[in-house]
Amino acid sequence: MTIKLNIQQANALRLVFEDLVIPEKPIHMDDKLLQLIMIKIYKKLRTRLEARLKGQGYSLALTDEEAIAYYLYFRDRGLGYSRLYEAAFINNHIGEIDKVYA
Repeated sequence: MTIKLNIQQANALRLVFEDLVIPEKPIHMDDKLLQLIMIKIYKKLRTRLEARLKGQGYSLALTDEEAIAYYLYFRDRGLGYSRLYEAAFINNHIGEIDKVYA
């Protein structure tokens, strides 16, 4: 599964990971597992951004496990009014993932 991102979306998603996902301190093992998979996605994203790709875009190819983790993590989490831009494209990704895996 590929989630499509442009440079602005990739940078915005990176900030979501750095501000919300990585600092989270999960209590339950299932939440910890979900966070560990999300950190793998973050590392892929960071690698794409650090490569400063031109022409290839910033989309991320996710494994089945990563796509489902992305879906589960963001499905029920509100990002708040300060992150409406991020919430919009993340919700689009969730819809795409739902179509593939539901």
